[in-house]
Amino acid sequence: FMLTGALVWLAGAVCAWLGGLGLILYLRDNERRIGHVSRQRKPAVPLLRAELNLLRSADHNNTQLGSPFPTQLRTFPATKPTSEQLRRWQRGDVRVMTYNIERGLQLERVLVHLKRLQPDILLLNEVEIGVPRIGVDVDIGAEIAAALGMTYLYAPSKNTQSGVHGEAVLVHASFTVLRHEAFRMPWVRGARLINKVIGMWGTDEHLSRSFPCPALVVQPPQSNKPILAVSVHLDPYTGIVGRQKQFNAVLDYLHRMQDELKLSAVVVGGDLNTIAHGYKRFLPCFCNDYYRWASLGWAEADFWRANYLNSTGLCDFSIPQDCSTAPHTLRIAQGWVMSAKLDWILCRGLAPSSWSDALCEIAGDDASDHCYVCYDVRFIE
Repeated sequence: FMLTGALVWLAGAVCAWLGGLGLILYLRDNERRIGHVSRQRKPAVPLLRAELNLLRSADHNNTQLGSPFPTQLRTFPATKPTSEQLRRWQRGDVRVMTYNIERGLQLERVLVHLKRLQPDILLLNEVEIGVPRIGVDVDIGAEIAAALGMTYLYAPSKNTQSGVHGEAVLVHASFTVLRHEAFRMPWVRGARLINKVIGMWGTDEHLSRSFPCPALVVQPPQSNKPILAVSVHLDPYTGIVGRQKQFNAVLDYLHRMQDELKLSAVVVGGDLNTIAHGYKRFLPCFCNDYYRWASLGWAEADFWRANYLNSTGLCDFSIPQDCSTAPHTLRIAQGWVMSAKLDWILCRGLAPSSWSDALCEIAGDDASDHCYVCYDVRFIE
C-alpha cells in the first residue's frame, strides 16, 4: 500500500508540475504576442452605432434554428484588382481563406497577411465591434473590409462589455451578392457549466443559447455560377458529439439552400474547435461525451476526417489525400503544450485549382494564436 501510495503521489506531482509548466508557457506566450498591444486604436472606418445596438439586441435565447438573426452588411469601394486576381478570375479560380483573428488584437499584422494573399472569399472568426480591448469605436471587420475593398457580413455570437463578438464573411466587392443572412446553430448542453464559470468572471453580459453563422450567396466576376459561403465557429467547451450536433445544423442549412437556390458550390470555413485530444481529453469542460475515451489515439481533426466528414461530401483541400495527420493550425505555447487542427475550409462542388501557380498555404505568426488556411479552388464542370 505504501508503494502504491508513493507511486500515486509521484504521478500526481509529475502531472501538477507538467500542468504548471504548461500554464507558465501559455501565459508567457500570450504576453509575448499581445501583452504590448494598445487598446486605444483609432478607427479608420466610422462605427455605425445604430447597427451595433441592433446587433446587441439579438435574441440568443431563441432556440428555433430556422428563426432569423440580425446581421450587419456593409460594402466598401472595391480596390483595383491586381493582375494576379484578374488572371485568377479569368481562368475561373476563386481564392478562399479562413482566419481566426483573435479579436483583432493584432489588426495591423493580420492585414499584412490579408493584403499579401488577396482572398476573394474571407471567413473570419472572433471579430469584435465596439469592445474596449480593441477600441470602443472600432469595428474590426469593417476595418479589414475597407482596407481590402470587400463586402462584409457580420453576425454576433454574444454581447461583450459595450460591444459584440462574432463571425464574419467577406467577399471582394467585384463579386455580386445575391443573398445574405445568418442562421442559428444550437448551443450544446455540455458547454453550460464552463459558460457559467466564464459568466461569473464577468467577461460576458449574457451567454448564447444559439450561435449564428453568417452566410453569403455570391457570384464571382466572369462567372454565372454562384457560391454559398458560410463562416462557422463551433463551441470548444463540449466534446466530439456536441460539435457534430452543431455541424449537423450547418449541413441542414446547406442542403436547404442548395435545394432552394439550386446551388452546386459551397464553401464552409472557420474554427471548428476540433480539440478533444491531448491533455484536454482529461478535462471534462472540453471533453464530456463517450468519445472522450473512445477516440483515444486520435486527434479530433483526424477522427472527423475518418468517421464524419467523408459522409458529408465536404472536403478540405489543404490536407493532402495521403496525409494521415491533418496539419496543425493552433500551437499552444508554440506547440510545447498542445497542437491541433482547428481551422478548416470545407468545399462541395469545387475542386483544387489545377494551375501550377495555384496557392495552398497554412501559416501564421504572432498576428493571432491561430494559423490561417488559404487555397485556390475552381468549379467542377
